[in-house]
Amino acid sequence: MSDETTAPKKDKAFKFWLGRQVLKLYLRVLWWGSRKTIIGMQHIEPFLLAKKPIIACFWHQHMLAPSMLIIRLHQQRRLKLTFLISPSKDGEIPTGAMRDWGIPTVRGSSSKTGASALRQMTNIIKREGRSLCITPDGPRGPVHEFKSGALIVSRFTGAPVIPLSVHADKCWKFNSWDGFILPKPFTRFVLTIGEPLIIDAKATETEIETHAQNMQKYMYELYLKARDKAS
Repeated sequence: MSDETTAPKKDKAFKFWLGRQVLKLYLRVLWWGSRKTIIGMQHIEPFLLAKKPIIACFWHQHMLAPSMLIIRLHQQRRLKLTFLISPSKDGEIPTGAMRDWGIPTVRGSSSKTGASALRQMTNIIKREGRSLCITPDGPRGPVHEFKSGALIVSRFTGAPVIPLSVHADKCWKFNSWDGFILPKPFTRFVLTIGEPLIIDAKATETEIETHAQNMQKYMYELYLKARDKAS
């Protein structure tokens, strides 16, 4: 193989490695360097004590701080964990970062049409007893639309869907489909954790859609609660 062929591969591998290190460093600085308030840990605590899996949900726009909370529960409380990450190139760096931290990933969509991902997620909970982290409006929106994938997995497994939201005092906002928010290091942020929702095994498609609409509204209420607490 010629040097001309191997050079681009080495360059790509280096960029991938560097991206992983930057992401992990940022998340550590965000978590340890910021003033943080966490509201609603009592909604997760019983499942941690019983070592039962959960389905943690948060908007793609606000995913960084909630992700780090769940990662810390994995590291400190031995929460067995898997992340659902976009199958696109955008998901390669976070997938690598999670792998570095010993956290498996599923590459797929949170929508009900991601049949393969749904089967994987169901098996992860039922067979492996692992919790899931999902952005229910990912990977490409519409923004803040709660797709039904997490609820369907709850119906199949009996695992609770637990919504999270966050508000940071200082952040950068990107011109992306979701207006992605990057909290500035050393800021103050408030994380809110909502009450668990377990979908009945006999729930109809119409009932699941109603739950999705209600959860969408509830996650907005959690955001307002975080914003009000931060102000």
